[in-house]
Amino acid sequence: MDEQLFWGQQQKRVASSLRKEKECERIVNGVCYAFAKSVLGMKISKAAQEVEKSVDTQSHQWTYNHKIVIPYKVGWFSQMKALLWRSWMSILRKPEVTKSKLIIVIVEAFFFSIIYYGQILNQYGIKNLDGVFAFYVTNVTYQNVYGTINTFCSEIPLFTKENKDGMYRTDTYYLSKIICDIPISCVLAMLYPAIGYYFIGFNLEFSRYLTALLIMALVSQTALGAGYIISVILPRLEHADAGINILLFPLLIFGGFFLSIGSVPTYLQWLADLSWFKYGYEMFMINQWYGIPYIQCNTNFSESSDCIFDGAEVLSTASIYPDDFWIAFGCLIILTIAFRVIAFLCLLLRTYRNE
Repeated sequence: MDEQLFWGQQQKRVASSLRKEKECERIVNGVCYAFAKSVLGMKISKAAQEVEKSVDTQSHQWTYNHKIVIPYKVGWFSQMKALLWRSWMSILRKPEVTKSKLIIVIVEAFFFSIIYYGQILNQYGIKNLDGVFAFYVTNVTYQNVYGTINTFCSEIPLFTKENKDGMYRTDTYYLSKIICDIPISCVLAMLYPAIGYYFIGFNLEFSRYLTALLIMALVSQTALGAGYIISVILPRLEHADAGINILLFPLLIFGGFFLSIGSVPTYLQWLADLSWFKYGYEMFMINQWYGIPYIQCNTNFSESSDCIFDGAEVLSTASIYPDDFWIAFGCLIILTIAFRVIAFLCLLLRTYRNE
């Protein structure tokens, strides 16, 4: 009997709760309806409709990512200014890195200057200067490619996160990065001939000296572009290290140091055309030997026919022609721009995939 009484009381409580719930719902709906019809409610509704229309008409200012609206915080120029400042400050915050690179370059430049000091324009000098050209182009290439992947690879995760959060665009980040890298890479590359040019005994004309500096700057920028491509495609450092060897080894082979430029097989000519080693080597050779009227023949050469007697003969032996200078110059410019564009497109594709 007590159990029946208990359950009866529970049913009455539930029924009472349901009646109260319905009564509360009726009251709440009445209040909401009254507020919607009030002057304040109608003003709020009208303002909300205007905001919705404004968003629809200005949708080009927003970036859509899986139906989530992500606005950039500031405009293009403000992003560029802030990222340039940040990129430059990241360099200044680590002066020991720049100092170590500078010390290494100076030591290497003086070391090679001592080894090749006072070259004479004779048959031995031709071969020795060939070795200096190979060292300059190869060393600057590896210096810039490795330097790029060591910094760029570590920054990609942070860039991906900040770009996804709408903090800045891909192009502003990339442009700020390459702009800040240009002066340091050019200065470090030009230090090699700046220190060793007259020590070693290159062509004494001052215009040739300035041209040698320009060649090194161009080679460094082309190598820097190749480093960007490797860093974006292979963002993990261990993979990028392997990618360097895969990319650079064939280009180095067809650079003119180990294989004569004129003996490259036709079906591999495209590799030689992509080799900035080749263009840098050609420009150095022309800058050094063009216009040299006489080269000594060493007394211990068995036959005078083995001797090369002037600069034009040095160039023709290497399958290089004076007119190739400006072609090589243009090709380095094209490769420098093309590599950076390719790296940017790869970075842009990477951001879309991450979204």
